[in-house]
Amino acid sequence: MARIKRGFVFGASVVSGIGVLFTIISLATEQWVYSDQAQLAVNASTDRYFSKIKYGLFQGTLRTGVTYNTVQISMTCIAKNNICAMLCAKNSTERFNILEDLYDNKGIHIQNDNECPMVASSTKLHNEFAVLRSTQASANKDRKFINFGVWISTIFFLSVSILFGLLAAGLSLYNTVSNPIQIYLSIYGIFIYNGIALGTVIIAVTVWGIFFQISIFHDIAIYYTLAGNMESDKTAVLGYSYWLNIVPIVLYIVSITLLAVREYMVSHDPKQKIVQREEAGDPVIYLY
Repeated sequence: MARIKRGFVFGASVVSGIGVLFTIISLATEQWVYSDQAQLAVNASTDRYFSKIKYGLFQGTLRTGVTYNTVQISMTCIAKNNICAMLCAKNSTERFNILEDLYDNKGIHIQNDNECPMVASSTKLHNEFAVLRSTQASANKDRKFINFGVWISTIFFLSVSILFGLLAAGLSLYNTVSNPIQIYLSIYGIFIYNGIALGTVIIAVTVWGIFFQISIFHDIAIYYTLAGNMESDKTAVLGYSYWLNIVPIVLYIVSITLLAVREYMVSHDPKQKIVQREEAGDPVIYLY
């Protein structure tokens, strides 16, 4: 392939690299889901306390309107039951036990926010909190756990997108200084890798977005909503971590467009046509 229009290839490398960066940021940040209107009812009283919840695919934070303390919540899953929830406890084993009890409606293990990793503390405390800690709420018949398959699929497709985005960016850079003849290393390979990176991030966004609308929008899937202490129906929104994935979708399209424009310019370059005719008439080429 003739060494022309390398600026387009370099531009595609930069654009794909930025797309990868945004996907990594999305995966690592803690605001895929956000709510500041979930209502916590204590002792079935008429008092309502608004709580602030935000979380990503791995961790997040919870601040109840009862204690005003902010604790770290972590994604906890039982793969065999295809369920996950955002819980907090002193260790992962305790979180697993809490999730098991929620699933089985046992009520043996309950979440005690005082034993959770503390992000921010407050001196404010409502008297009802002691009752909330010691009382297991009645079973929530309308509870909705996070689907384990959806969660792991979202992470998988984002990871695949990062991998192929890096591959596309790296090979684009390589093609600015070399002319590999192997398809998987050439411009055509970069088209494919960008396409895979684009397709997988679209799948991840679609899968999580649909599940959010079906389930998380009605139950944010933290301990208090699953136990029946908190009402979060229609209070959650998709946070900035989710919407960041729109950026790589656009950037991968731009990268593919740059490569397509470059290919068009190469195919219509008179010098390139002369080179192609000379190569086609050289029998020595076919010896190799």
